[in-house]
Amino acid sequence: MEEHRQSAAVHQPPVLRLPAADWRTLLAGEGLDALERLLAVGIASRRWFGSKARRIRNAVVLDAFAISGEDRLVLVEVRFEEGAAEIYLLCLALATGPRAEHLLSEQSTALWARLDTPAAEQAAVLYEPLVDATFCGELLQLIETERRLAGQQGEIVGWRTAEFAQARGDSALPLVPRILSSEQSNTSIIFGDRLILKLFRRPDIGLNPDLELSDHLTRHGFRHTPPVAGAIEYRRGDDEPWSLASLQQFVANQGDAWQYTLAALETVINTASADQPLPAELVERGGLRLVAAAQAALPSELASSLGDFIADAARLGTRTAEMHQALAQHDNDPAFTPQPLLPTEQQAFADRASSLVKETFDLLRRQALLLSGETLRLADTLLDCRPRALADLAQFARRPISVQQIRCHGDYHLGQVLVTNDGDFVIIDFEGEPARPLAERRRKQLALRDVAGMIRSFHYASCTAASKAQQSTKPTDARAIAAKAAAWYFWTSVAFLQAYRRAVQDAPFVPRADDQFERLLDACLLEKAVYELRYELNNRPDWVYLPLTALCDLLSG
Repeated sequence: MEEHRQSAAVHQPPVLRLPAADWRTLLAGEGLDALERLLAVGIASRRWFGSKARRIRNAVVLDAFAISGEDRLVLVEVRFEEGAAEIYLLCLALATGPRAEHLLSEQSTALWARLDTPAAEQAAVLYEPLVDATFCGELLQLIETERRLAGQQGEIVGWRTAEFAQARGDSALPLVPRILSSEQSNTSIIFGDRLILKLFRRPDIGLNPDLELSDHLTRHGFRHTPPVAGAIEYRRGDDEPWSLASLQQFVANQGDAWQYTLAALETVINTASADQPLPAELVERGGLRLVAAAQAALPSELASSLGDFIADAARLGTRTAEMHQALAQHDNDPAFTPQPLLPTEQQAFADRASSLVKETFDLLRRQALLLSGETLRLADTLLDCRPRALADLAQFARRPISVQQIRCHGDYHLGQVLVTNDGDFVIIDFEGEPARPLAERRRKQLALRDVAGMIRSFHYASCTAASKAQQSTKPTDARAIAAKAAAWYFWTSVAFLQAYRRAVQDAPFVPRADDQFERLLDACLLEKAVYELRYELNNRPDWVYLPLTALCDLLSG
């Protein structure tokens, strides 16, 4: 549990002055006021806090639950100067004596405050107990024993599924916990490579889609997502339960598909040379588009020229189709019953995408002065394509498409896929885009939005690998690298798409007519690439060229 340590250069935690260092004092009167002031300041520095750009007005403790001894789960409402409030799940604990002195001496990032009380004879701190194996074990026990803990406003309830016993294994064997340090918006704890518990740091009324969809897939026999073993919920009055945590079987893996893909691409890219051009059938596509290319047999020299990942992409396409087919099974559950795309909804999709185009192109025009070289040239080209983008979306809305909407992954890319030790794929993280409201993330969507997300991820991978390789090569080979990366992206997408369409067959969540399929996929790709452009302009200017390249390609026909 060493992830919470930091160097000695970090400042000491703030001081919280209280009449006594106990939870009765902290959750009432002046003690509660002091705690809420502390949380309003300290929460902004936590990596899972999602609104760092907003000004916090205050924080209010909504409810607190004693997990054991001095350990608490606390629901806090953060209120801002402008806009809607947000609710966060905190793990807090009190420590005194040697334990407190140890945390202070390490200057652990788990510390929230040092407590100062009138009669204090020993050190006391408020900290995050996820650094303690005992606390993590208590969370697991809460699920295993299906405990109910009462708070001031509601209760938290642990429950487990039929998968729990198999996933847990021998109950006599201890499961040593460790925190997964890579996550940002949530916190995950791995128990002995058997189970993984994800704490949803920003809960809301209603089931979290990560838990809801994973549980649905488990019950409907989809074997390429980790089985759900249990959960922790908050229940209050007649409200829908709030998902606080989900427990799933841990899947042994080689890492995520993003790193796996980059490693495969590195092998391909390193063989690119101006002296060994690619076969013409892989490069000179003559305007051939993805959907049309996916209707024909793949070129015979594909694997030998562009590597074995082509077969992996096809397998991933099949797994994606199987995921969608399982999500479309509903058993008369209204949360999963497919719904037809009505003309009004098709128009609404086009309107939202058009607004995104206008907003993003305006942002690009304002920031164009900060761009240079090839990125600036691409930006100028794309700005000239604004009328074409809006016209394409208007035309998309006018021509009805026969398709059903289903529950989808919602944020589908290579980083949301694990590569198992036998080379297959497991799909994870069905939470959707955390910045979007929960109700929006639980809506039924177009399945091709997931398909578009993965195709865009292939493009990001190809450009990332090419950019790295080009930094240390001569100009002629740099152009060969670019050509090979572009060919890899196109044919990887074709292989993925071909396998996906073959596996979904006549499923109602994809259009049967080729022209409707292509129009819908193009609209989803356009929406996704424009969204990416806005994100990169606001967050990663060095990556702006990626969505710019894709959009210029899409809008040039």
